[in-house]
Amino acid sequence: MKLALSKSISHISLPDKNRPLDPRKDFTIASSLQFKKANVNGKEGPQARGRTADAAQQRSRAGGVSCCSSSSVKEQRPPPLASRYRPESFPGVAVEQHEPFTGVQRSATAAGAVDHDDDDHENDDDSEDDIDGHHATKAPASFVFTDYSPMAYRHIRGFFNVEPQAYRQVLVQSTWHSVPTPGKSSAQLFFCGQNWVIKTMITEESDFLRNVLHKYYYHARDNPSTLLPHFVGHHMIELNGKKITFVIMQNVFATANKIHEKYDLKGSTIGRFATKVEKMKQTCTQKDLDINRPILIGEARRELLTDQMKKDCDFLRRSSIMDYSLLIGIHVVPRGSGRSSAQTAGGDHHNDDSGNGEGNTAAAAAAPNAPVATSSASSELDGKCFTADQGGMLSHDEVNGRREIYYIGIIDILQEYNLWKRSETLVMGIRRRSLHQISSVPPNEYASRFLSFMSSLLV
Repeated sequence: MKLALSKSISHISLPDKNRPLDPRKDFTIASSLQFKKANVNGKEGPQARGRTADAAQQRSRAGGVSCCSSSSVKEQRPPPLASRYRPESFPGVAVEQHEPFTGVQRSATAAGAVDHDDDDHENDDDSEDDIDGHHATKAPASFVFTDYSPMAYRHIRGFFNVEPQAYRQVLVQSTWHSVPTPGKSSAQLFFCGQNWVIKTMITEESDFLRNVLHKYYYHARDNPSTLLPHFVGHHMIELNGKKITFVIMQNVFATANKIHEKYDLKGSTIGRFATKVEKMKQTCTQKDLDINRPILIGEARRELLTDQMKKDCDFLRRSSIMDYSLLIGIHVVPRGSGRSSAQTAGGDHHNDDSGNGEGNTAAAAAAPNAPVATSSASSELDGKCFTADQGGMLSHDEVNGRREIYYIGIIDILQEYNLWKRSETLVMGIRRRSLHQISSVPPNEYASRFLSFMSSLLV
């Protein structure tokens, strides 16, 4: 799995692959790498020399792309409302430290022959024994790795100042820590080092991301300080007949600081509180009815933050997205630590330590925190101030006699206001629930309520 990511990232990031985006194909293309199982004597298995016509037809019927020609074929998306993935259906996935997805030992994850189906890969060296210049062992099992819109995500990583080599290195060399998601979500999260989160997706989410990628691309280009999740890769692995789709994104809490309080806020009230049992846990993520304190960032940063929220919510509104949250993490600055708003972000550490250990829970999945060397004390503020103080924003004043650092991002933006959500709104309406109370409301109402609630917290 790590080897597939390494090869995919390395090849699309080569200088000679750099080219302007082609909107006609780069938002919809899918590039597949086929890794072949070795037999007992270390040679390729019987199907290792190329994908058969039957296999190509099967992948085409499954929504894949044929590799039998140098030109790419747009992937046929599966029908809507497909069956959801369940955590127990993911091979090798458990809530512990482990080698993700495949469950194989790290020493045996390298692959053999590789097939490509994308113009951006057609001149790649498909050597059986050399991947990125390193000797490779055979794969213990055959699998197919699909890279969705690789050129588009190469550009997006550039928008967010993600350095390709460092990005590839941390994904490949760090230990992946799997963490269960709270609530009813069937997703699995894997923290990679300090900066990156991998999240598995159900079919509807994957299809929806592909459908709105062109909108997301231009929004990210025009809003480098967006609070939306920083999606930097979208992939699928097909192993033993199972398909696992996942997205890679930046961690909201990409910091070495311990996160002492966490809030997942939607602006609704029904069911929006943490139970007593949940609050007893050190990793508890509290909700709308639990927050009874302001976020002190000062007038200048408040104006910038609310303005960016409005731009982000406008994108979400136009994309028919709802049910997203504002994730807030709060680090209490130790007394006498000497930390001040003049210090720079400390998020650029590519190591295995997540910084906040158990504090990095599932709720930390995903949004902007690329490190910047900008002080929030600057006389001319811009969006960089959102991460200027050790990856967050130092409180404008003391809160209950203490200084705090806030880490903020919008998460869970792949819920379309579809037929299921419309039905939920209708049922709640029949029960005479106010639209101000329930989570499932149309995108326009959701965005307006979200902005109103978040603005009331920022001081």
